[in-house]
Amino acid sequence: MSGTMGVTSAPGKGSTFWFTVVLEKAETQHVEVRQVPADMCPILVVASNTSKRNMLTGRLQAWGADVSAAADQKEAGIYLDGDLPPVTAILSLWLPQWQGLTRVSMVCSHPQ
Repeated sequence: MSGTMGVTSAPGKGSTFWFTVVLEKAETQHVEVRQVPADMCPILVVASNTSKRNMLTGRLQAWGADVSAAADQKEAGIYLDGDLPPVTAILSLWLPQWQGLTRVSMVCSHPQ
């Protein structure tokens, strides 16, 4: 590896640092493509926090999943009662209207 570096400076105007580097061409790295197994879809994400819900939904969609998102129990019920209910549900532990494992048993015991 070789190169140069330097600085230019003027009182009251600041300094500029610079460098040049000669590098070898890197080998192409293998990019791992993540894919959600089809038997896990569709997926329902239930979280009251919008940022967390959107982040998780976006990540799962980027991995090829069919994802629906709900902010609360009422919205989750719409998806659970729909024509194509979720196979997998990811539930936030901090849903204010659900206590303890009530939310898990409600989803697991859903008729569909």
